[in-house]
Amino acid sequence: MTEHLALTMFVRHYPLTFHVSLCPVPDLLLSNGLFSAAGLLELTASSEEQCKILLESQRQTTLRVLTGFGPAIINDQLPLPAKALAGCLTGMLPREWYKELNERIFFFLIQERALQFARVRMSKLPQKILVTLSTERLIRGREDAFELCHFNSGNALRKAAPRGRNSFIPIASYPLAERITKFGRARLLK
Repeated sequence: MTEHLALTMFVRHYPLTFHVSLCPVPDLLLSNGLFSAAGLLELTASSEEQCKILLESQRQTTLRVLTGFGPAIINDQLPLPAKALAGCLTGMLPREWYKELNERIFFFLIQERALQFARVRMSKLPQKILVTLSTERLIRGREDAFELCHFNSGNALRKAAPRGRNSFIPIASYPLAERITKFGRARLLK
């Protein structure tokens, strides 16, 4: 399958993409866009050493930070304890996996999955914002920056899938047609 055909098929099956944000001030999200945890920490007064610790270890709680454009909240990583993570990683250390995840912005392809994620620990986390985006507009011109993972990369507790450096696959290389045939559209990435 050519890269163009793979992207066309992907957009046809998933015209909308969803992101769950903890942004405490919705106007800041609209004016500044989405940031990875690493991107947000770069905008704070945190030292390089503090950032390294925060990016390469499990966050037990949400982290409130003050960036150059205002307040932000970075989600916890409770479902990723280092011990459980070590048991499912191949060719990587837990600190490398945490860093890998903290450098990414995560999206859902199915709205119900995004809403399910937003409901998790609803009473303990700040209000969440569901951001809905046009998949085509989101990836156009940046196709190489988007990768898919067929399992929940942020959870290593229940039935943790093996994971490592090859867990994230560029959209153009992802076996989209095979996985849709095998699992259906809703379970493509599970």
